[in-house]
Amino acid sequence: MPVAYDRGVLYVWVKSSPAMQQMTYFASMMREKINKFVGRAWIKSIRFTLDRKSVPLPEENDEGLRDFLAKQFPNEDVDR
Repeated sequence: MPVAYDRGVLYVWVKSSPAMQQMTYFASMMREKINKFVGRAWIKSIRFTLDRKSVPLPEENDEGLRDFLAKQFPNEDVDR
């Protein structure tokens, strides 16, 4: 579950260590697909965490995530 964005780093919370291990194999592909969908190099890296406390607080986050999520996604088919 994506939980935060801070200066190019997307924080993703996972439920368990095995899930975190598995997700690390897909991080590069996920980053590329997100950036392709957005249309620019918005995500520089993805950081997986088991502890939500290690995620930056909303007031510490870059406003880019809030602005991006506030926009409505296009209805066309996009390779996700």
